Amino acid sequence: MLGITIDLDEKKVEFFSNGSSLGPAFSNVSVGENVAYFPAISFSKNETVCYNFGNSPLIHNYPGFEPLDIPEAIVNGSLDITVEFVEVLKNNLLKILTIQNTSSTNKYIC
Repeated sequence: MLGITIDLDEKKVEFFSNGSSLGPAFSNVSVGENVAYFPAISFSKNETVCYNFGNSPLIHNYPGFEPLDIPEAIVNGSLDITVEFVEVLKNNLLKILTIQNTSSTNKYIC
């Protein structure tokens, strides 16, 4: 089970395996008004994945982090994906900008 966190205060991305940290994957990540982050994954033939952005309870907890709330339609690829995805991006980008502008310690799992 893989987990990924992004800490905008510490400017780092960290990977977890079965709840245990594998150490920082990236440090000194860019933070600012013109910066956005998009979860992505790459596969080889016959590989599969199950995403959980918080619609179901997380198996492992990451203290200080919150899951992104991505609608089920996006995960399942429904026809309403474009409208819902744009809404999610807008809402989460606004959250990130608010966090950056208020120096809050809230963080998000990606």
